[in-house]
Formats: sequence, C-alpha cells, structure tokens
Amino acid sequence: MRSVSARRDRGETRRRVVVLVAAVAIAVAGMAHAASPARAFQPWGWQHALRVAQELEVVPPQAPLVLLLGGSCAREATVSDQTWAADASRRAGSPVVTYNLGSSNQTFEQEAALVKGLPKAPTIVFIALNRGRFSAIRTRTTSIAPAKHPAGTYSQHHYSSASIEPFNLKQHRVRFWVRMRYPRFQKRYVTDLALLDKLVGVCQRRGYHPVLLEMPRDMAVIGHAFDAATGQYQAGARQLARKYGIPYVDFIDKAHFVDSDFYDVDHLVEPGRPKFQSLLAAETSRRLALYGMLPPAKALAAPAPATLASGIDPHVAWPVGMAAVVLVGAFAVRRRSALGLPRYRR
Repeated sequence: MRSVSARRDRGETRRRVVVLVAAVAIAVAGMAHAASPARAFQPWGWQHALRVAQELEVVPPQAPLVLLLGGSCAREATVSDQTWAADASRRAGSPVVTYNLGSSNQTFEQEAALVKGLPKAPTIVFIALNRGRFSAIRTRTTSIAPAKHPAGTYSQHHYSSASIEPFNLKQHRVRFWVRMRYPRFQKRYVTDLALLDKLVGVCQRRGYHPVLLEMPRDMAVIGHAFDAATGQYQAGARQLARKYGIPYVDFIDKAHFVDSDFYDVDHLVEPGRPKFQSLLAAETSRRLALYGMLPPAKALAAPAPATLASGIDPHVAWPVGMAAVVLVGAFAVRRRSALGLPRYRR
C-alpha cells in the first residue's frame, strides 16, 4: 500500500511540476510581449505583409482583391491563400486574388499604415477581431517599406495538430488570461477601439470595403470565462459597424468547432482551418456580389436550367446530341416498317 501511495504522490508531484513550468513559460511570454515591440517576435510575418503590399502596389491585381488582416489567430485560420482564392473564385464564378496578411502581435495601428500602401483597386478588407486585439502592445509605424534582409523565413502556420496542448494546459491559459491579461484589456480597450475606428476610416477613404470579422476560439475550454471581455469588444465593434455602415460578420457557430481544432484556446490547426476557410470563402463570394465587384454577367446571371448538356463539355455535348438524333430517326423508320408503312423517299 505504501508503494502504491508513493507512486501516486510522485505522479501528482510530476503533474504539478508540469503545470508550474507551463505557468512560468506563459508568464515569461506575457512579460516579454508587454515589454517589447511587435517586430521583436517572428518579424518575418509582418515583413511578409509589407512585402505583399509593396508587390500589389507595383503590380495591381487584375481581379478583385480580398485581404485578411489580424494577429496570429487570423494567420492560422486559413489553409492557404491559393485554396482560399480557388474556393472563393469557384463560388463567385470569377477570378479572385486573396491574401492572409495576419502576423503575430499585429495591431490596428500597423494595419492602418499598411492599407495606405495598397493600390487603389477594388478591395475587400476583412479585419479580424478577438479579445487579444484589444489588449495589444503599443506600436508606432514609421515606414511600410519591407526590410531588404528580414530575419527568418516566412511560414504561415506555426502550429500543428501533431502537438496540440492538453486540455488542462488550455484551462490554465484561460485562468491566466483572466487573471493577468484581462486587466490590460480593460486598460487598453478604449485606445484600441479608437485605432480600429481609424483603420476602418482609412479603408473607406481609399475606396475599400472593410468587413469586421469575428475570429474562432475554443469554447469547449473557455466556456463563459471571457464573456465580459468578449461582450465589451463585440458591442464596440457593432457600434463601429453602424457608424460606418459596414458589416460585422460572425459565422463561428456555423463552423461547429471542437477542442481538437485548436492548438491552444485561439489558434486553429489542420482540422479547424478548412471549416473556417470554407465559411470565409462563402462570405468572400457573397461580399463580392453585394459590392458589385464581379463582372455584370457573373453578378446578375441566374442559375442555368438543368439540361442534358449542363455540366458537360461542349466537345462531348455535340456528339451526344447527334447520337440522340440518329437514334430517334432509326426508331421512327423501324416503327413505320413494323406498321407496314412505306419508308420515306426523296
């Protein structure tokens, strides 16, 4: 009995040590984020956004442009720019150019500077929202020229389903945010909401279509822990949406996310990304039509009636039609012969 009890005590001790180490790691990361500029963390993400903006300015796209701006949660939310564009194009029936320009710790202030460097072309700007965007570090962007030699190499996804955090660590993250980050949220909220207001205004003055977009979160772990913060920033976002006459989009409930879709409490991994991207592509297509950004025939055409040839390649439809004519003619001749009628003559 003593050996069993001793093993149980050692197991409990190891579990507490793991949780303690995780707590220290989270705390250290929190202090680092609070004390350092945004560019100090994974700078290639922000540099990627700057480089894309520069390339778009030099060579504006020939198709409607759709962007997703946000932090690391936005960055992780899509599968890829190529598959998002392909899905949206298929739904819209017309080419679309899409870019996910989310990066770690990206702020509304940075994004307001970024969009000023974009070409004045038909553009939809999805602006990602979650509680973290209203407790952001302070940034002051003095240049949107990308670095000639940025540190690191850009990679969109930093998290994988192969190593998602265990449920108890996610729970600890929730408690940590409520205890340590929520006070900063309360302190920064008014300032960050004003920066979001500025970002929306900049987008509209440049002729873009800003869309406020709710980001996913792991509700299986969070429960009601973030209700106060979430309710506060969502109310502010809806007020801005009314002020500028822009949409506030929240399709998260339609995605039916589960705990295994998330690396932690905010960042999606492989199972969750296709769910979010599919809904984003559908919203992209819908917005393109509503804003008149599709060619007239694509935006106004009614669905084609179901016919034998619908969905069949023209090179296949023609022989099929001719074969049908021949068969009908042969049937008519055979029927006349069966009735003892003379065949058709010239």
